[in-house]
Amino acid sequence: LAGGLDEQGAAKVLGVTTQGYGVAVRRALAQLAGNDDQDALATQWRQLRDQVHRRIKSLPPDRQRALAGM
Repeated sequence: LAGGLDEQGAAKVLGVTTQGYGVAVRRALAQLAGNDDQDALATQWRQLRDQVHRRIKSLPPDRQRALAGM
């Protein structure tokens, strides 16, 4: 999320298949939400992504530059 990677990129970084990454994300979200309603999980995923991006944007400029360089 923080790196802005799509599913394929995130899976590659983590060393798992894209399918395995998707399963892991859905399981984690279902556990956090307490259910496995796919619409609710999609909404939760978007909210989590937006929250992470807002927090990154609120970091001091020097920290943002350091993260961008990674």
